[in-house]
Amino acid sequence: MLSFPMLAGMFVVAPEFVRLVYGERWAPSIIVLQIFCITGAFKSLGNLAGPILLAKGRADIGFYWNVFAAIMLSIAVIVGVNWGIVGVAVAILILQVPFFFIIQPIVNRLIDLKFSQYFEAIQLPFVCSVMMLAGIIPLRMILGNINVLLLFITTVTVGVIICTVSYYIKDRAIFLELKTMLKER
Repeated sequence: MLSFPMLAGMFVVAPEFVRLVYGERWAPSIIVLQIFCITGAFKSLGNLAGPILLAKGRADIGFYWNVFAAIMLSIAVIVGVNWGIVGVAVAILILQVPFFFIIQPIVNRLIDLKFSQYFEAIQLPFVCSVMMLAGIIPLRMILGNINVLLLFITTVTVGVIICTVSYYIKDRAIFLELKTMLKER
């Protein structure tokens, strides 16, 4: 519910975020942050694999999976470094798609979950994130080259509003659950 919109939003505001937090000399890292936002979205899809494997008494699968993933990530970093930090980020991103489609079917079998059910469960956050992007990207084009801080604040505020309203319109029960979770923090 939160990772998709937050990562989508960070992808869009990455230029302002980097300039405001780290300064102009870090501007070349903007593309890396954006790539890692996409990577994070894919990573969040399989985030529960480890706990599910443990809960089902299949730590062995988790162990072998982590060994495999560590080896593959090491190879990706070694290959990607030939193109600098952006190459490393892209190599890691490229691995996330097959990683998901390898481990998720294993986890789904353990908990008797169909892919259609899984994708139905992530549909709402995905749709709300797309709606947010559809609102803030044109807004940023309209605003043009205004002050970096003002652009950042405006984009984040409008993005949060669009995402909140989207959740409310699409599924009031989930909206109320999210509201309760945020109040408890």
